[in-house]
Amino acid sequence: MLILLVGWLLSGIVLWQFRHLPPRWANNALVVHDLLTWVGMPYILFHSITRIQWMRRPERRTIRAEAGESAEALQPGGYRSPTPAQWVTRRQFLKWSFGVAMAVATVPPFFVGLARCRDSEELPGRNGGRHERYFIRRQSHASGTRAAAGFGAGNRGGAEGRFRVYTVTRLPSFDSQTWTFTLDGLVDRPAVWSWERFLAIARKVQVSDFHCVTGWSVYRNTWEGIPLSELLKLAGVNPKAKYVKFYSGDGEYTDALSLEQANMDDVMVAILHDGKPIHRDYGGPARLIVPKMYAYKSVKWLNRIELVDKPHTGYWEERGYDNDAWV
Repeated sequence: MLILLVGWLLSGIVLWQFRHLPPRWANNALVVHDLLTWVGMPYILFHSITRIQWMRRPERRTIRAEAGESAEALQPGGYRSPTPAQWVTRRQFLKWSFGVAMAVATVPPFFVGLARCRDSEELPGRNGGRHERYFIRRQSHASGTRAAAGFGAGNRGGAEGRFRVYTVTRLPSFDSQTWTFTLDGLVDRPAVWSWERFLAIARKVQVSDFHCVTGWSVYRNTWEGIPLSELLKLAGVNPKAKYVKFYSGDGEYTDALSLEQANMDDVMVAILHDGKPIHRDYGGPARLIVPKMYAYKSVKWLNRIELVDKPHTGYWEERGYDNDAWV
């Protein structure tokens, strides 16, 4: 128990102060924190049950006999089994009720989180779902994708690390026949692209690290997509526009960048990751990538960009996150 508590404390301190430490420290601390949780939660449950005095002392499950009771009904030591009404005292009932409530509150979420974590580790090689196959069949590659990802000559290349799947709604589904991408607001040439037309826009390839504000990172990701600055040029930015607002296809999540931030050369609308279509669970078919900022700015399931003249407070910024999410 002491090892678990010390491990949780030390890894928690690293995660708490991750902005002041190298990203790999936080990444490793998160792995340690999770590992201790996976091992510690079952152990604590086992430890709690086996240490219950009621289980360890059989006489606690009996009642002292009263004068005049038949000797045949008594157990060794002068005890008898309780009747149903005498089975649990008021104090025992409150203790057990509290224990059950704690188990209901902690155990199911733990196993759900474990299942999701295991699921996320399997995602990169998975192309499940009709809508995902639909998008994959119509996918193409920009020149240089495989070279940038390090493919060929016996080197498979690819990102270092694993993504964790976070969402504020149920994971949405998309169909390439109905999917659209909108760019509107304070622009000279608003546009709505279908999936086929969106794929026809010239794309570029970049390699960058991906940092989540919760402390984990994935390094050397090869993203292929359309630089946001190029999309803004296509639309023609109105002089009144000051900010760029992004909408997620989940219908709930939004975020924003200043026009200056949006024109950074590594901000892009990505549709490929390490040479493969971005899985739905990771934000595909199209997602925003802002490498110099924490990932809550990199809006998943991106399907609309709007140029506005006033600041917009994003989903997590409304809940206390920094508006400028510089790593």
